[in-house]
Amino acid sequence: MADTFNNPQNRESSYFDFYDNSLIIQGFPPNVPGNKEGFKQLIYLLWKAFPDIRIMFDDIIIEGNKVACRYNLTGTHKGEFMDLEPTDKQFSVNGMTVFSFRDTKMHRRLESGRYDFIEGTVENLALNPNLPKLKNCL
Repeated sequence: MADTFNNPQNRESSYFDFYDNSLIIQGFPPNVPGNKEGFKQLIYLLWKAFPDIRIMFDDIIIEGNKVACRYNLTGTHKGEFMDLEPTDKQFSVNGMTVFSFRDTKMHRRLESGRYDFIEGTVENLALNPNLPKLKNCL
């Protein structure tokens, strides 16, 4: 999954195949729909703003139909992100997610904290100190 997300040549054509059409996402900003389409919107936003974005999964724990893992997300701000022009600054944020599977596809994704990676990205890039205003831009 990380290999597909990290590969700009294949990611748009195959990354979302890992997710069931009934996907439920939790822990993302409230203005991101909690379904597969909302998830796709957010991921496309990230790919456009950070074309070299990479995710690395660490500390993977598997139990039954669930996978919990810690991740590190990195990239360079090359495109518009939340109405902010590119800065060429790099970011690195850590997060945690739990995936639930049905058959071979993910049908639920729970992120730790409501805005962890959005806040961490904006703070890391030092784009704007008015973070509450930025939360509503997605």
